[in-house]
Amino acid sequence: MIYRLYFDDPAHHLIRIEIDLPVRAEGDWEMVLSKWRPGRYEIAPYAENIVEVRAQTAAGAEVPLEKLAYNRWWVPHRPEAVTFTYKYYANVGNAGSSWFTESFVYFNGVNFFMYCEGHFEDACEVHLDLPDNYRIACGLPQDGTVLMAENFHQLVDAPLIASATLQHDTVRVSGVIHHLWFQGETSPNWSQIKSDFLRFGEAQTAMFGGFPVSEYHYLFIVHNKHFYHGVEHYNSTAIALGPGYRLMQPELYEELLGVSCHELFHTWNVKAIRPADMQPYDYDRENYSQLHYVTEGVTTYYGDLMLLKSGVWDLETYLRVFNNSVLKRHYNDNGRDHVSLEQASYDSWLVGYKSGVPNRKISFYTKGALAAFILDYLIRKGSENARSLDTVLREMYARFGKPGPDGIRRGYTREDYKSIAEAHAGHDLDEYFSEVISGTAPLEERLQQAARYFGLEMKRRSTHTGYGKFLGFRLEASGTAAIVKQVHENSPADRAGLHPGDEIIALNGLRVNSGNLTSVYRHFMLRQQHELHIFRHERLQKLQLIPGGSPTPAYMLTPGRHPSREQLRNLMAWIKIEGYRDPEA
Repeated sequence: MIYRLYFDDPAHHLIRIEIDLPVRAEGDWEMVLSKWRPGRYEIAPYAENIVEVRAQTAAGAEVPLEKLAYNRWWVPHRPEAVTFTYKYYANVGNAGSSWFTESFVYFNGVNFFMYCEGHFEDACEVHLDLPDNYRIACGLPQDGTVLMAENFHQLVDAPLIASATLQHDTVRVSGVIHHLWFQGETSPNWSQIKSDFLRFGEAQTAMFGGFPVSEYHYLFIVHNKHFYHGVEHYNSTAIALGPGYRLMQPELYEELLGVSCHELFHTWNVKAIRPADMQPYDYDRENYSQLHYVTEGVTTYYGDLMLLKSGVWDLETYLRVFNNSVLKRHYNDNGRDHVSLEQASYDSWLVGYKSGVPNRKISFYTKGALAAFILDYLIRKGSENARSLDTVLREMYARFGKPGPDGIRRGYTREDYKSIAEAHAGHDLDEYFSEVISGTAPLEERLQQAARYFGLEMKRRSTHTGYGKFLGFRLEASGTAAIVKQVHENSPADRAGLHPGDEIIALNGLRVNSGNLTSVYRHFMLRQQHELHIFRHERLQKLQLIPGGSPTPAYMLTPGRHPSREQLRNLMAWIKIEGYRDPEA
């Protein structure tokens, strides 16, 4: 299949795509656009960006088309070759979409490359009509401006950046070249970036015992505003972040390391080791799976842990990130009492990444990471640190991450994951899978046990926003208006009838906004009753809040005060990776 891409209308962000449909003896063509993209388990309306669909013969004769569904077009049989043409509106700057401007091109091909029904496994070529001074960053083999893919799977699993201002360097990780591409206004400290990427790359490769692909590409789309998003691919990752002028400042650089380490881990966990439910991907329907606590939860756990194991982060940094990005987010999800990890995985196609029904949704990223931490502890304790979740994943990679004699990778099931984990733990894990994975049992006691095994403590944490802790609601993070984002179940705010979307304008008669609500609440916090004035659907209402009940839970992991020698040995075993030597040591 030959695709030709033209970038001649940057003012309107329209990419023109031509597909050559070769001569065939008989049979019509059916052109299909993907309904979703791997890494984001929800239906996506890519077809809404498709315009000006047409088909012509080589002689210029129009071929009548019929739209069979919002993502399907029927092309009647012709005895000669046909060119199928359409345009795609590319004006979204996240890592999973496509973005075309006067100065650069970024695309994720699954957004707009159509495939021909019945020709899914055909080899593909992409001919790019780009300015002569543009460089190309992409994981596909290329000959000048022609990209080549073995089949449609490989084609749409290789994002691309092209521009005249691409910055590039490389680092060799366990013999494999890792390319570092930056597009945008930023000044990378190449020495520091290469050193840190080398360390966590070597650590991950050592843990799995090998790298799945022959080279790797980091594609960074740098914004001028704050941004943070990453998407995994077969031999690359696309990461959008910003602002570029703060790239090497501690806060943003920490995010750069975290998302990069996370996405690299996906090269093994989901790109190579994949649930049977998604093997191979079907782009025209939902690919249901109950295993995203492995694909995303385990990756979230290791994405940060590998930065500790490799020495890029110290324990203090790791715990701070774990507390803020995992523990805090988990306990802000009140759906944890109602929704299991398996259900959340399966229902991602239904509720996607939206808020959904209040207090009836959880993140399989954050709870999945906590579940992985607990499982790692159970295996280490059961084997006296001889085995761990590290060794489980190494076996998963050996059994499911590499092609078999027929060249096909075998997907794994829940039973496979459970049985391998049990073999490494030396005992059954029925209770863990029943309560933590399939159920909604509280995690506090298990997390405390795991923490203490490593000489850590899980403590109740105070919150700076006292109204959130004691009254039970959170505000939207952006804007000056005090807009309620979440109301914790059975909290004083919940009992008073506060709803997500309400705008709080006064507390006990004093005008408030998102900036001063904390200090105003502290002034009144000893009152036995609080009066809230809110706007709901543009109508003024008054609510009475009566404090009482348990504060909204919040926890943090901290180093134990007096860890025993055994706890310190466990901690060092947790941080260590068999066969890994720090290349900077």
